[in-house]
Amino acid sequence: YNNFLEGEKICHKIYMDTHKNIIYHTKQEYYKKGKDLSTSFFLAGQLYAEKLFTGYTGSIIVMNKEGEVLVAYSSPPLKVYENAPNDLKTNSYFNKIFQGKYPPGSIFKVISAMCLFTTKEFIPICCSGSIQIGNRKFHCWKRTGHGSINSIQEAFKQSCNIFFYVNCSNLKDFMKYFFIYINELGFE
Repeated sequence: YNNFLEGEKICHKIYMDTHKNIIYHTKQEYYKKGKDLSTSFFLAGQLYAEKLFTGYTGSIIVMNKEGEVLVAYSSPPLKVYENAPNDLKTNSYFNKIFQGKYPPGSIFKVISAMCLFTTKEFIPICCSGSIQIGNRKFHCWKRTGHGSINSIQEAFKQSCNIFFYVNCSNLKDFMKYFFIYINELGFE
């Protein structure tokens, strides 16, 4: 999209016959203006995300109900040519937002946490890295487990899947609350 945004400088037109003899040429120097780009990025939010991720690895995307991206940040930030051998080890050439392929599980953690906060029905758990529900085994993103998780805030901070599996499966009217909040957040 570079030409689309920058436009182009028209410099020279040459007209030739089939034998490559120049018949006529004009020297025109004018600039064809590029298209404007508008963005929905929220600078204060972007800077806040950068501050929050200092020393951490991860990514965040914040969107409004219209689907506009307000904040998009990947940590560590994408580096192009700095300290190449060391940066390869830390995945500094990998932008998690655009290059990562993640299931939307953490989106549902937000909705699940809202349900648990509303009902105030949750119990501390010990995350071992997996849980058997029916005939299926579900895993936490951290296969070795998080150990003791005592609050929704801690579960959210650790992004512990097992805490949400256990507590949401024990919640009496989970589906009712889930659909209330999913509609309020603009999902259909």
